[in-house]
Amino acid sequence: MGRDGNLIIRVMKTITVLFTALILMLVINANAQWVQMSNGMGTDKTIGYLASLGNNVFASTLGNKSTGLIFRSSNNGVDWIDVGWSLPGNDDVHCIAVLGSNIYAGTSGGTSGAVWMSSDNGSTWVKTSLDNHDVITLTVIGTTIYAGTWWHSGTYGIYSSTNNGISWEYLGLGGPNQVAYSFAKLNNYLFAGTNDEGVYVSTNNGLNWTQSGLFGSHIRTLAVLGNKVFAGTDSSGLQVTTNYGANWSQTSINHGFVFSLIVSGSNILAGAADQGVLISTDNGVTWVQKNEGFYMLVIVTPIFISNNYLFAGSYGQSVWRRPLSEVIGIQTTGTEIPSAFSLSQNYPNPFNPVTKMRFDIPLSRGVSEEQGVLLAIYDALGREVAVLVNEDLKPGTYEADWNASSFPSGVYFYTLRTDGYTETKRMVLIK
Repeated sequence: MGRDGNLIIRVMKTITVLFTALILMLVINANAQWVQMSNGMGTDKTIGYLASLGNNVFASTLGNKSTGLIFRSSNNGVDWIDVGWSLPGNDDVHCIAVLGSNIYAGTSGGTSGAVWMSSDNGSTWVKTSLDNHDVITLTVIGTTIYAGTWWHSGTYGIYSSTNNGISWEYLGLGGPNQVAYSFAKLNNYLFAGTNDEGVYVSTNNGLNWTQSGLFGSHIRTLAVLGNKVFAGTDSSGLQVTTNYGANWSQTSINHGFVFSLIVSGSNILAGAADQGVLISTDNGVTWVQKNEGFYMLVIVTPIFISNNYLFAGSYGQSVWRRPLSEVIGIQTTGTEIPSAFSLSQNYPNPFNPVTKMRFDIPLSRGVSEEQGVLLAIYDALGREVAVLVNEDLKPGTYEADWNASSFPSGVYFYTLRTDGYTETKRMVLIK
């Protein structure tokens, strides 16, 4: 074949080895990054809201009236089916929310906007009494549903329901530039983020409102962590107040759209238009991007936690998913090496909806090597409902959070398994 031919063969073999190694590396790391989850939905949907009810995850879409309004997944986003087909075909579903065993959808445009309710996981929908309104946002705080509406053929502004959507009370704040896009509550202060007029605050459950700041900003999302209220804007990034809105200050996310905020334990996560997904573990002081796996610019709209996965809706790229533990992780709580395996009682217990579990991993056979550790949650029937840890860990003391916001009240069990050691403890979720 000659020298040149042998050289070509060696080069081709080298390329093949490198390509195989790359494929193996991608396979090994496939779960350590964002993965697009679009089977049954398509890869081009714009996601408005995400919500979960039990083991079902729901995604509302915009601008897809002929190809699906609400999609449901019963296997953590692997497959999706259209459950919004019975809603008005020429309406957009701007928002969804869950309260108890019901899921609610806010529609706009076309026939007439309204709040719709389903008690069978979206198989059928019934219109509530909040009709003839373009519903922009739905937020559940405690047992109250808040709806922010545009005018359609009735009075527009904020409405609330305390009886599962049977009846609605008008809370005012209706005007051309006062449409509420987000809600949050800290103690007896109710916050409403509006279109172009910043944040309004009420101390009497919405009977009266006061403009508290950020005038001229469109407030996309609000969240509470400790004594702080965070406001995501469409132009100046993320703002924060520590005095119930009397003063607002700029965080280190200082530009662009912040579409969504969620709190998980002591962590807060943000979905931004030009920065992807970010997390802060120090009460919003510093932020780190968590965009591994986004192979293109992903404009993140809603972010949501369900079954210990973090979901990210996007603009025109459907839904993405990754294990929550990759983003938040588990925390070490000391420098000493434990002398024995142990699993502590969760705290708080009873809890709602977040609790912590601490466990010790000692030296194995006298050497500081990593060990495979599994920490899983089971319901009262023994069914695995969540996996908090499934990885190799060095000896040490660790702490993991479980966010049970999408699970019903009841008794649950958590089990630690590693290196011949198994221990199970009981905990109680009360909502």
